[in-house]
Amino acid sequence: MTTAARPIVRVEALDLVRGLCALGVAIYHYRYWTGHAELHNLGLYGVYMFFALSGASLALAYAARFRSGYPLSHYFALRYVRLAPLYIAAATFVMLQTGVTKVMLEKLALNATFLFGLANPGETSIVVGGWSLGIEFCFYLVFPALLAISKTRASWLVAVVTVALQIMFVNYVLAGGDLAASWVRYTQPAAFIGYFCVGTFVGVRFVDLGSQPWRRALPLALVAAVLMAGLATFHGRTAAASLVGLRGVACMAACLAVVAIAIRLPMPRWLSPIARLLGDASYALYLLHPIVFDVLRGRSTYLQRSPDALFAVSLVASFALATLVYRLFERPVMGWAKARLRGPSSTAAG
Repeated sequence: MTTAARPIVRVEALDLVRGLCALGVAIYHYRYWTGHAELHNLGLYGVYMFFALSGASLALAYAARFRSGYPLSHYFALRYVRLAPLYIAAATFVMLQTGVTKVMLEKLALNATFLFGLANPGETSIVVGGWSLGIEFCFYLVFPALLAISKTRASWLVAVVTVALQIMFVNYVLAGGDLAASWVRYTQPAAFIGYFCVGTFVGVRFVDLGSQPWRRALPLALVAAVLMAGLATFHGRTAAASLVGLRGVACMAACLAVVAIAIRLPMPRWLSPIARLLGDASYALYLLHPIVFDVLRGRSTYLQRSPDALFAVSLVASFALATLVYRLFERPVMGWAKARLRGPSSTAAG
């Protein structure tokens, strides 16, 4: 049996959080590239929360289906199609801009397989931020195993162990206090596996509870909002200082708490279209905003002289482009793939 045991749930609160994270990453990069103060946590934890959101969203989309015999081959094919077409297009564009060489062609081939997530993605990724997508694809590979574990008593132990190992790995690699110098060693699956694992188990728990949101959700929505505001402002003096010690543990816990709360939050009717818009645009916004910035900066002398205008125009243009790319490219490609594979019809897993 390959059909779903129940309809797929799209949790719009997760869409909202995902979209806000993508915006946060773009704002971090644009402020940094235009000479403003660095907002470390926007760029760091905005990315890391994606891993927890990804685990939760995959659980929503596939937990019931896998229990009903959904083919692994269909799952892996859809996950690849979700990331690869736009990523390969972006990587090819970057390669053409920087110059086509034998080394770049070899990198592009590795990037196209997404196995660069196992080959120092912080060094081998072609696109700015692409390292996280290579790592995410690695997590896609282990998701079925985590889903199987989620129904056993070992799930809590696995969650605790992965979080503990992640904390130890991050603190060990960044012991020197310099994120840039440790970038290649730091950007490994081990530095983020706890986010994905806990996110997966949170999603499975939500499915097992019947996918029911909280009835009185306002207090918890406020808690989630406070946690996200705290994440955006609770910076260390350096990027590395934002990731290690008690500050790093607290920020990681806040990320996981936001996802655990958001997955059970009902979305007010007036906010629903905004949440969907942000969620739909999130992948293209994350992937394309560096390219948009470089193109605008290189083509406009006015924007080169006005950092504030460059920041604002880049942000608006990136979001507009991301929305168009989702509607005209991402959604049709996924629709085609799902029709070919008779896969899940929901966009819950992005």
